Amino acid sequence: MFQPLTWLGLGWALVRLEQTGDERWWLPFGAIAGFSLNTKYLIAFYLVALAVGLLATRQRKSLSSPWIYLASLLAVLMVLSNILWQRAHGWPFLEIGKAGASGKNIEMSLFEFFVQQTIFTGPVATVVWICGLWAGVVRPKLVIARAVPIAWLLLLLAFDVSHGKANYLSAIYPTVLGFGAVRIEGWIGNAILRAAALVGVVVLGALAAPLTLPILPVDVFIRYQRAIGFMPSAGEHQILGELPQYYADMFGWREMAEKIAAIYWSLPPQDRARAVFYGENYGEAAAIDVFGRRLGLPPAISGHNNYYMWGPRGHDGSVMIIIGGSTEHYADLFRSFEVAGRIETPHAMPYETGKPIYVLRNLKTPLEDYWPNVKKYR
Repeated sequence: MFQPLTWLGLGWALVRLEQTGDERWWLPFGAIAGFSLNTKYLIAFYLVALAVGLLATRQRKSLSSPWIYLASLLAVLMVLSNILWQRAHGWPFLEIGKAGASGKNIEMSLFEFFVQQTIFTGPVATVVWICGLWAGVVRPKLVIARAVPIAWLLLLLAFDVSHGKANYLSAIYPTVLGFGAVRIEGWIGNAILRAAALVGVVVLGALAAPLTLPILPVDVFIRYQRAIGFMPSAGEHQILGELPQYYADMFGWREMAEKIAAIYWSLPPQDRARAVFYGENYGEAAAIDVFGRRLGLPPAISGHNNYYMWGPRGHDGSVMIIIGGSTEHYADLFRSFEVAGRIETPHAMPYETGKPIYVLRNLKTPLEDYWPNVKKYR
């Protein structure tokens, strides 16, 4: 959530640097970069692409100033503990990135990747940011206005070639929209044209709003989506239901926690004292951790991403509750298992609904010893 703000903040610092000629503006640039790197590493790609863009402009004169190096040092110091943590844990960020580039994410042509950008921003905003890119190419008033389109193009190419998700580029658009808005304002001086533009924004915005905001009842939204023939890509190899993934992922978590709680409290006391829910992914595990507290459920465990690092949390695998999976796999790992319920949430993602809920008993290998096998970074 911080990425659009911090990428915009970098642009703001560079604009102030150019307007004032004060090289000390590199310090807030470095502070913003350091803060953003601690929330998501994605901005590192932008920093590299932006550096290339700036080197292609007269702003490269900053290389002779000490402030740019002090800013770099500040950013490094702010993110140093984060990097040391990554190193101590085997660079999980790189492992997750490799998984995404090696089959998890959908491969798209450059044209398809560009089309996804227009879908993310919507038709009206697309016109504005394209004008922003154009403004940076043709007689830009600011150096930064030329560096950002270069960065945009480099990121577009890099993320597409590396099979990144199309939304990886979305944080750059607040900056480009600003340049485009200023250029359009200069073009449209006539009051009638401005009124027409405003009407167009309102009409197209009203048509696009239900696709990005949950303002329609879900059944009405499904009919609306079918009527206009629109279904955005999930960016991953996933089977979709009637809802796009960003919307479907809002359904089913409370119901999941309630179903698991009902099964948990139906166990004999001696089993309940040892039982734990195992989530196949962090969404399932987090649903239990967030919504299961008031239902009396213990913290969940999972091998997915950061949950793997938290380990089995003292559980030995003698009683585990899990959603879905292979009975053949469970027969190999556990001495017994049974179906105790079923999860049915029509609007959730297909892989989160229509599945049995199992109670697994007596893991043949101590869970602490088996734990390295459940690691799933993706």
